[in-house]
Parts: sequence; structure tokens; C-alpha cells
Amino acid sequence: MSIWRKIQIKIYNRIKTQKFKKRFMDILMVLSGLSSFTCLLYSNQLVNMHKESIEISDLILFIVSLIFPVLLIIFGYIFRRKWFNTNTRIVAGMLSIMVIIFSIFITIVMPGVISQQFKYDFDYVNKTSKIINFELPDDGNIETVENKYDMKSDLLVERVRDSYIEFNDTNQILDLNKRIKQSNYWTNRNTTYLKMIEANFDKYTLKESLGESKEYYYLIYNKDLKTYNEIPTKNGIYNYIMLIYNDKTGKLIISEYKLEFIK
Repeated sequence: MSIWRKIQIKIYNRIKTQKFKKRFMDILMVLSGLSSFTCLLYSNQLVNMHKESIEISDLILFIVSLIFPVLLIIFGYIFRRKWFNTNTRIVAGMLSIMVIIFSIFITIVMPGVISQQFKYDFDYVNKTSKIINFELPDDGNIETVENKYDMKSDLLVERVRDSYIEFNDTNQILDLNKRIKQSNYWTNRNTTYLKMIEANFDKYTLKESLGESKEYYYLIYNKDLKTYNEIPTKNGIYNYIMLIYNDKTGKLIISEYKLEFIK
């Protein structure tokens, strides 16, 4: 075999190997990008589940996803010395690792932040029942948002908490509907006072939380004066509990807030 033929074979093998290595690196780069994007979606899903704590099993996907960008960086350094420029692929691997680490950080930290803002203790409904002197169902799901400030009324001083409840027991819901319609504590009349209080909830919030309805039932309890659906006769800051209920869906909002009345 001539020297020229040997050189041709050597060059061909080198090009063939280089193409293979480039394809291999490109595949790793694509997998790294997909894995980092998947981690972001998975992290968002875990956060939206409002879990109080994260378990080791929740982090397995993140750990596995790190394999691709780590391999991309390692082979990038190896191939850069011998075959071709891999700087772009190395940078892509580093960015993927940064995104995955950021996803892990959010996944671990956010449940602690959320647990301070959201609570799921249904006993709050039972305590509210005793305060307003009106029995509410004891079976359902609840999500309580603490310290939510939503200034939509000049009278609103502080939004203490909002609880969103969905009752589960059909018999209890039917009984509740009957008692609400017979009670003097509840109203669905469109009074000026009711409009003023309802201003703190936009129509979208009510529809989204309670379901669509032509009218809702309201109970507005002044904790300081122990009165129902009445405007205070004296100036001052008063603590309120407001209940908004949709008898069509069995969903209820309990809102605690402070109002300031000045004549």
C-alpha cells in the first residue's frame, strides 16, 4: 500500500471518527436541554402541589437529569484537546446544570415558603362555626391563604386571611342550603353595605372560587360588636368574618379582615 493511500485512509478514519464524536456531542447537548426543561416543569408541578416538605424520591428526576450535562462537559473537554472545538457544547452543559440546580433549589425552598402562607386545617371551619353561632358541615377540603392584602376598598385596613372551602357530603350540603335559607344571619339581598363589602372580591375571584351563580349567600359577622350584616353606629376599626356561599356547588369562602368606619 502506497504512502498516499495510507494517508487517505488515516484522514478518512479521522473524519469519520470526528463526525461520530460531533453527533454524540450534539445528542448529549439536546438531551441536556430537554432534561433541564423537564426539571423546570417538574419543579413547578411539585411547587403547585403545595407539599409541606420534599422527600428524597421527589429529587430522583433532578439527579438523573444531571447525568447528561455532566457527560457533555466531560466529553467536551476530552474531544476539545484532540478533535474539534467544543466550547459551545461545554457552555450549554454548564447552563443546563445551572438550570437544574436552580430547579432543585426552588423545589426544596418553596414548600417552606408556601407552608407559611397556605394552611389546610379544616378545623378552622369548626372554629368559625362556633364564633358565628351557625353550624357548618364538618366534611370537606380547605385552603387558607394567610396575610393576603388586597386593597380594593378605602375602608379595608387589613386582609387577615381567606379560606376556600369545598364541602364533600351531599346530605350535609342539602341540610346547609335549607338552614341558610331559613336563617336570619344569611342574606342574598343587594344592599349598599353588601356591595361595599363585596368590593373586596372581584367577580372573577368569586366565580373562580365558588363557581358561577346568579346570586351568592352572605353572612357578615362583626367580631367586636357580635352583630350580623349591620353597619356600625360608632367610628372605629372592626374585625370581621365574611362568609360567601354558593348553594349550587357547595363551595364557601371565609374571609377575615379589618374595616375602618368613619362617619
